[in-house]
Amino acid sequence: MNKSKFVKTKRVDGCDLPSSAFAFVGDPENPATWKLPISFRGDERRTRNHIKNALVRFDEVKGIPHEARQSVWLVICGAAIAHGLQVPHKDFATTSPDHRASLQAEVAAQQINEDQTAAIAQAIAEADALSDKMLRKLGLQ
Repeated sequence: MNKSKFVKTKRVDGCDLPSSAFAFVGDPENPATWKLPISFRGDERRTRNHIKNALVRFDEVKGIPHEARQSVWLVICGAAIAHGLQVPHKDFATTSPDHRASLQAEVAAQQINEDQTAAIAQAIAEADALSDKMLRKLGLQ
């Protein structure tokens, strides 16, 4: 029996998502530990909505260790920037003022204007369709 065909997923918003779709994965073998879905392959609207939700609800989410919170936040910010969303400023006690300033400058420099968002969404949808086609040909989906 080929184990690679049995990928663990977690059902969110009517979709079965792999661990790679989440900003935080506590235990790859336990979907209950996967937090903050930020990628719904082929569904830009749903992806953007969940990224916005992750930005807003981040402080309320339980089960993310304190030492992982900053890196999880940066993953969410990266997803937000990639999808043309505004990223709110967030302080972490372990972040030095110099590092915070450089992060703010980096986020500001990477803001994507709304004209580019549609082109990016189209490119992501096309890439998702091609990867789905390839996985079907390989018998992995």
